[in-house]
Amino acid sequence: MKKNEIPSPDTIAAEGFCHSCGKVHSISMGTAIDHCLAMMERLGETRRIDYDVPCDLANPLCSTDILYSRLGQMFGVLVCENQAGEEVVLKAFSYKHGNLWRVDGWVPTLADPDIYDATVEFGNSLIHPLTHKINAMEKNNPAREPLIEERKLHSHRIMDDLYNLYHVQNFRGEQHLLHEVFHSKQPKMPMGTGDCCAPKLLNHAARLGLKPISMAEFYWGKSSHDGLRNEGVFYPACERRCQPILGFMLCGIE
Repeated sequence: MKKNEIPSPDTIAAEGFCHSCGKVHSISMGTAIDHCLAMMERLGETRRIDYDVPCDLANPLCSTDILYSRLGQMFGVLVCENQAGEEVVLKAFSYKHGNLWRVDGWVPTLADPDIYDATVEFGNSLIHPLTHKINAMEKNNPAREPLIEERKLHSHRIMDDLYNLYHVQNFRGEQHLLHEVFHSKQPKMPMGTGDCCAPKLLNHAARLGLKPISMAEFYWGKSSHDGLRNEGVFYPACERRCQPILGFMLCGIE
């Protein structure tokens, strides 16, 4: 899809095979496209993601300038219905915005941000000193290999601890750890799985008891290095991180 090209409402936004019920579940872009276009307009006008806040109360860390100095990011909208049949619109940004996990008005992450950051910090306190020791040694030093193995062991343990922070819920009321519902031919779950817009939106809707109607995601900011992500372009949920978990997460929306 090209910039300024508006997708058809029946374009699939996210899909995946559910290993619990043996079916492929999906959700189309529908009216979420219009909400995304409105969001693009607000992002362009205000150049910040807290665009509903008055200018004098805006958080400088919410500026979109960072999306042009580094790399852009994905933004998404999920249109839902509550039990009264009223429309509820949820919005999300992928991963973090700069150093912000939390921004008012945007859906939360799957993992508790404070515990996540503390786990990363603890891991760094174990891994970084080993890295310094390793780098200071000659490559033929026999003492180097045990340190490399020790660093690898710490790294794997920290990754396991981080994965265990991610809990997901589907629309049948089932809850699991993220790695328990990740089904892929990939040897292991990629770092960042669960931090994209689609899982954040769907998980929040499921926890609130909302019924998803449509969903759409677009990229905003500096183009990716490989040229596969460009500002203002709509994209389906990613194949590598999202599709392996979306079968479970979408289960029960029909």
